Amino acid sequence: MHLQIERSSFGDFWISDGCIWLYTSDKMSRFLIDNLIRIGQLSVSFEETDERPVQVFQTRRFTCVIASERIDAVVAGLCHCSRSEAKEKIRQGLVQVNHVTLEEPDELCNNNVTISIRGTGRFTYLGTLRKTRGDRIAAEFLQDI
Repeated sequence: MHLQIERSSFGDFWISDGCIWLYTSDKMSRFLIDNLIRIGQLSVSFEETDERPVQVFQTRRFTCVIASERIDAVVAGLCHCSRSEAKEKIRQGLVQVNHVTLEEPDELCNNNVTISIRGTGRFTYLGTLRKTRGDRIAAEFLQDI
């Protein structure tokens, strides 16, 4: 970012009803209020609030064929890439399971885990539906949209 702010300095944010809702520390909120006045060509201003709006997620349910329930196979299926590319995404810190950044690609996915892949999206693994003829897994997911 132009202000040299690390993305990890603040929590979730979303845009709703013409507002940007941003969760961050008191110190960072003061810095943003005082210094963040433009995003691209758009003029912006921030203010602190105690209001806690409810974020409503819309989801879509879909089936994805994966080789196994290992996280690298799941990421490969969700990103439509090879397992070696999925492993690289994991090692780069781009994948989180239940909001914890993964370091190794050999963990197994359990039902109802949240998988966040930077640049791809956030998914909830609902479990396996069936085996395919090629002995792969047809798994069901919810995607936040």
